[in-house]
Amino acid sequence: IPPPEQVIQQSANENICVVPASDHLAPFALPEPEKRGVLQDAIVHLVHEVADHFDWVLIDTPPNVLQLLSWASLVAADYVLTPIIPEDYAAQGLVGVRRFIEHVQRTRNPEVRWLGLVLTMVTRQPGDMLPFLAAALLLNATMFAHPRSVVEDAGIALGKETQGI
Repeated sequence: IPPPEQVIQQSANENICVVPASDHLAPFALPEPEKRGVLQDAIVHLVHEVADHFDWVLIDTPPNVLQLLSWASLVAADYVLTPIIPEDYAAQGLVGVRRFIEHVQRTRNPEVRWLGLVLTMVTRQPGDMLPFLAAALLLNATMFAHPRSVVEDAGIALGKETQGI
């Protein structure tokens, strides 16, 4: 993994820096993350190395929680927010996400706290929210709603156009 100064880039917003996805992340696309030795702590080391230079470090991971990149991010995290689109299939996956976070809490990072769900691309139709309200109640999760997608928000923060993504 390259040093932080080689991968951290300034965005269009002067107060936001990013580490964009790249081929350097390929070693983290591995199953059975808890069996990956020192790779589990790569993001912990990166966060500790840059912590004095930033107020917040936000880590966006792929939706597949069973791979090393998501695992290593949770090992490094203090808090977790789960962005989710209000669709039945996404609601069904929430139990697995919660179990994954709890497994990290039991085995590697007892301090990580799940803050809840961030609903994205929310429509104005109340019936669309019923599966998520039920899932949130079952999981004792807090829900935050946002009318735009996380991809659009990231594009706005970076000063990039994200229409059609």
